[in-house]
Amino acid sequence: MNITKQTQTLDISVIKDKIQNLIYSANTLNMLEKLALAESIFELLEEKKDFDTLVRQLNVDLEVAATNRRKQIGEFDSNCEWYTPPQFIELARKVLGKIDLDPASNKVAQQWIKAEKYYTKENNGYAQKWSGNVWCNPPYGRDVNLAYGDKKSTPVTYYWLKKGIELYQKKEIKQIIFLVNRTGATWYKDIVINFNGLCEVTKRIAFYDSQGNPSTGARYYNDFLYLGNNAYKFEDVFCEIGRVIA
Repeated sequence: MNITKQTQTLDISVIKDKIQNLIYSANTLNMLEKLALAESIFELLEEKKDFDTLVRQLNVDLEVAATNRRKQIGEFDSNCEWYTPPQFIELARKVLGKIDLDPASNKVAQQWIKAEKYYTKENNGYAQKWSGNVWCNPPYGRDVNLAYGDKKSTPVTYYWLKKGIELYQKKEIKQIIFLVNRTGATWYKDIVINFNGLCEVTKRIAFYDSQGNPSTGARYYNDFLYLGNNAYKFEDVFCEIGRVIA
């Protein structure tokens, strides 16, 4: 995005309107960033009333903001190592009674998940046998999709959900709770109707990174999906964090 040089004879209020419209149209910034940038540029305008300086500074600020946002999005989308915060695990435990299996986990997350058995990306939990009461925050992200080769045209999450549904229908698992990113995609709408419990979380979840630190700037809203014979319990427990359909 670039601001072209305009005449310095414009009234300051007119200039402010033009700048504000331009900043608010920047799709690389969230609303808080837009407001902060507009405020800083308006201060510069009031102090210097130098439109040439204003143009140069705003172009630099927008480029820096866009670069930072692209980096942040790239890192978030490419990384599959994001762990569910403990408070949400405890909600799942209240419904499941106990967690027999976590097929998409690692040693760090198991410090608070405490599943009887868990699989990691090294031993490919998707391909392993599932049983009992299952908790699953399936892997996602650009690198994960690419690793699945011919499945990359459909998000990997779909295949994890499909496996959970099939195993439940075959009575190979007792209950399962998935945590996924909410999406309006057709594939998601088609598969989510197979669950007998859905919680649309009101606030975006700040997942933990590999060092156990909460993420910042979470990009997606999240859903908890439930399959089992305890849908009413799921509704009672999860209604505190979002809208529940059971």
